[in-house]
Amino acid sequence: MTKVIFLNNEKLSERVRRDFYFYYLTQRNIKYEYWDLSKLFNAKDEQINSDSCIRIFKNYAELEEAIKKVNEGKVLFLTIINYDFRAYKLYRCFTRNKVYLGFFKRGLFPSPNLSFITSFKRKFNSIIYFKDYLRNRLAILLFELGYIKKYDVVFTAGNVAADMYKDSKTIPLNLFDFDCVKVIQQNNSERLFEYKYCVFLDDNAALHPDLGLLKIKRIDPVIYFSLINNFFNCIEKKYGLKVVIAAHPSSNYSEETFNGRTFIKFKTGELVKDAEFAIAIASTSISYPILFKKPILFFYTQDIIKNYAKLNYGQYAVRLSELLSCTLFDIGNVENVYNVNEVDNDKYNDFVGKYLATEDSSNKKSQEIFANFLING
Repeated sequence: MTKVIFLNNEKLSERVRRDFYFYYLTQRNIKYEYWDLSKLFNAKDEQINSDSCIRIFKNYAELEEAIKKVNEGKVLFLTIINYDFRAYKLYRCFTRNKVYLGFFKRGLFPSPNLSFITSFKRKFNSIIYFKDYLRNRLAILLFELGYIKKYDVVFTAGNVAADMYKDSKTIPLNLFDFDCVKVIQQNNSERLFEYKYCVFLDDNAALHPDLGLLKIKRIDPVIYFSLINNFFNCIEKKYGLKVVIAAHPSSNYSEETFNGRTFIKFKTGELVKDAEFAIAIASTSISYPILFKKPILFFYTQDIIKNYAKLNYGQYAVRLSELLSCTLFDIGNVENVYNVNEVDNDKYNDFVGKYLATEDSSNKKSQEIFANFLING
C-alpha cells in the first residue's frame, strides 16, 4: 500500500493514535492520513487541525471529491465507523468510488442470552428504538442486495470475529489489551502498591458522555456511588484488602466519589497484574484479568438493567459471569459477600481464543502485522 487513510466520526485522540499504531507507522515511514468526518455525523466537538495528517470534511460532496483525487494506486481506506443506517451514505460513497476498503473488528464481546419476549420489548418499547430497528434492518437489506460493497480486508482479533467475514480477506491481530499485557510481562514492572488490593474496572457507568449522545437516561449517580461504595466496604471487610479503582479515561472523579479510595487512569494492566482479583460490570477491560488469570467478580444494579436496557449492559455482566464461571452480585441487595470463584483456566483460555487473539497472532505484535500488510499487501 502506498498510503492508509483512516476515516472516523470523532476528532483524533491519543487513544486513536495508540490503538491504530500511528507512532509505529511513522517509525516505519508508512504514509497515513486521518480524515475527520465528525461534522458529517453532527458531532459538536471541533477538531483542532494541529497535525498535518488530519483532514476535516464539512459535507459529503467535499469527501467524495477528496476520495476521487487520492483513489489511485494502492490506497487503503480504513474506516473506524461501523456500518449501520447512520453510516449508509458514507458506505455508498465507498461503493461508488470502488475504494479498497478495510475495517478493524476488535473488542468483540459474546452477546447476552435474551428471551424472545425481552428482545421483542427492546425493539418496540419506544418509537425511537423502533425507528432505529427498522432503519438498521433496511441498511442490512441494502447491503445484502449489493448496494454496499463488502470489506476488502478486515483486521480481526479472535476467531469469532474472523468467522464473521468469510467473504473478505482477514488478517489476525490481537486485541490492544493482549499486546499491552505482553509488554507488561516482558518489562516485569514493579508493583504500584505494596499493600494487598483488588481492582475495580470502572467504565464510568453513571456519567459516561456517550450516554447523552445515545439519548439514554443515566442512572442516578448519587444512588449508584452510594451502592458501589457500600459494596466496596463489604469487600474490604471480608477479604482484608483495599479496593483500588482503574478509572475510565472519560471519568472526572473527585476524592469523595469513592469515599477516599485511590483511583488511577491509564494503568489498568499494571493494576490488574498484582491485584488479588478484579471487580467489573461489563467493561471491555475484563480482558486484563482474563489474560493475567485473575478471578473476576461481576455485579449489576436493577437501575443498570432498566436504564441501560438498550445497551444490554447489565445483561452482559450476567452473560460474562456465566461464560467464565465467575461470581455475580446484584449490589442493590448485598447482605452477604460470597466467595469469589477461582479461575476456570479452560474457560479463560477459550475466551482468549475466541475474542482476544488467535494462535496465528498471539506470538506477534499487532503493530508489526499491520505495518507488514501495508508494506507488502
